[in-house]
Amino acid sequence: MSLAIEDQKHGKHFTKRIPGLTVFAGKCRWGWSDFIPHETFRDPSRGYLVGSCCVVKADITVVGPSNYE
Repeated sequence: MSLAIEDQKHGKHFTKRIPGLTVFAGKCRWGWSDFIPHETFRDPSRGYLVGSCCVVKADITVVGPSNYE
């Protein structure tokens, strides 16, 4: 599983990955408290936030049936 914020100016991106098998069973938890520093995200020279837009990409693989309601 990975989550990326695209660099809209330079064609690069900032990515965090969770290696191996990740199982979410019975827990409702979201996000990383330290995904990207706020200053880095808002720095215009980095290209992550252009105007009021950012591009987020998530790659997720689901294996097996899902009984989530």
